Formats: sequence, C-alpha cells, structure tokens
Amino acid sequence: MIIINARINSEQVFDGIEAAQFTSICATLNINQPIEVFDTTQLTRVLESNKGKKCLLFSNFPPNSSYPNSSSYKGPFRHTNGWLADSYSKTEDFFKEINSKYVFEAVHIVSGAPRDMLTMDLVQSIFTNTLVTIKRNYELIRSRVGYKPACMHYFAGKINDFATEMSSELVEEEV
Repeated sequence: MIIINARINSEQVFDGIEAAQFTSICATLNINQPIEVFDTTQLTRVLESNKGKKCLLFSNFPPNSSYPNSSSYKGPFRHTNGWLADSYSKTEDFFKEINSKYVFEAVHIVSGAPRDMLTMDLVQSIFTNTLVTIKRNYELIRSRVGYKPACMHYFAGKINDFATEMSSELVEEEV
C-alpha cells in the first residue's frame, strides 16, 4: 500500500510540530507516512515506481495559473481572491491522464477551488470506479483547532479507514 500527499504547485502542509504529530499518528496506526510530492512530475514518478500497489491519494486541485509553464503563472499557489476566477483544466487533464495509467483505491481532494468549478460530479467523472471525497479548505480553516491540525486529523481518519478496510480484506482472504 502506498499513500501519497500531492500538494501540486503548492507548499508543504505539515511542518514542525504538525509533522512530528502526524508521524506519531501514522506510527500508532502502523502505516507508512504518506510520500509528499509538490508537482505533477514528482507525482507521476512516485506512481510509476509504485505501479501495481494499492494507492491512496490526497491532493489539492490547483488552478491553471499555478503551473510554472502557464502564461498566467502567478507563482507558488496561495489562497487569495485572485485564484477564484481561474480555470482548473490543466489539473483536470492531468488527473484524467494518471487515472488512465494507475489504479487508485481512493482519492481525497482537499481544495479551496470554488464549488461551481470543483464538483463531486467532476471528480467522479475523472476517477471512475474509485472512492472520491472533496474536503473544502474553508471547512478546515474554520475548525476550532485551525487548518493544519484539522487537516492532519482528516488525513489520519481517511488513512485509518483505508488501513481498516485493507486489514478486513486480508482477513477475508485468509478464510
């Protein structure tokens, strides 16, 4: 099993204390910590080197203007109002491409993309026959504990669900 945290054209979610806490949570669940990648090339490389393994993918859904080769490049992704009018077609096309080449057990999108631009129907049409979820950044930001701790608990919950499902499959196979 491989778990990937893709922060495409973005920054690291967990650093310092959060990173240590997340490492501890993963150790408690007896699972490998997610591999972090920060662009589409890194993500493709990790998927290719782990082809055939069950994959749980966490990813953002970045706008076109966050891609360095974009004519409207605005620099590393930041959550500002300027991103709201952007398009997301590059990310959509990239996800369609990797879905055609690799198998995902589940894909969990954590994004600040507007609801009308990033819908569950869109994500399900990209990742067919795969469990998909969308968690909105504002839900994590507005939580009582703050964005990073809320994001860490969200990831840990989804990883735990996945690990539990994997364990029950192993028990069924042994019977």
